[in-house]
Amino acid sequence: MSGFRSTRKFRELRLNPRCAVVVDGGGPPPEGSPPTWGVLLEGEAELIDSPVEFVVEQSLHIYTRYLGEEGVKDPEPQSWIYDAENTLIKLKPENVYVW
Repeated sequence: MSGFRSTRKFRELRLNPRCAVVVDGGGPPPEGSPPTWGVLLEGEAELIDSPVEFVVEQSLHIYTRYLGEEGVKDPEPQSWIYDAENTLIKLKPENVYVW
């Protein structure tokens, strides 16, 4: 995950790196969809802000995955990717729940 280190999310993670992330389909699975509709990951987060080249490379990969090759070229997210505050969250899952 990518975000700005001055936000509340990052302040809280510096105080307590234990966290959970939920990825949920948002409702009942569509007919014919795979049986996995959501995932909950619990564990400890590691905040990564250096080396800067690594943070930029990983952020570019993250945003390209969700916005596509052309979408990632827009002014936003480009300004986010190259911002000095850009920081990665690496979650080391200890518990994984699937539904």
